[in-house]
Amino acid sequence: MTSHKILCELCDEPLVTALLSELGRPLTGEMFCPLGPGYDNPFQATQSWRYMLCPHCHNRPFAVTDEQATASTADQWDGPETVKTDKGVYWIGSKYFPGVSPSRDVVIPTEEDLEAEWNARVNAGLVATTVKINSPKYSATSTHRQKADKVSKKKRGGARGM
Repeated sequence: MTSHKILCELCDEPLVTALLSELGRPLTGEMFCPLGPGYDNPFQATQSWRYMLCPHCHNRPFAVTDEQATASTADQWDGPETVKTDKGVYWIGSKYFPGVSPSRDVVIPTEEDLEAEWNARVNAGLVATTVKINSPKYSATSTHRQKADKVSKKKRGGARGM
């Protein structure tokens, strides 16, 4: 498992590293590791996300609205839902790679769902059940063929005349 750099959401400076699989809500300082040898962890192990500050811009490193901050003091909100990594935004607790939003889930319908949708469209008259083969929309018409033949005859005639 590789660790990712966690960035301040306000100033984009790298703060710490973390294994994304170990991040959970509410965030605490023990979930983060120093950037590398010679770096200190700017967050204390027992520190809650409410008291974490970016050592560069001196703001909370997670984007939090005033309403969310108020709700968190009343224990009605577990803290930030995302952290900014060097690979993009990561949704805490998701199994998605950084930079991929879990709201982009692709719903895979079942055969029964597809059959029901198809029948509903047919019954509503939204689906053509027969297609005319001679229709100019779906095949070349005789006028198109005649024009194509004239063009090819001119090309052949011009080439023979030389």
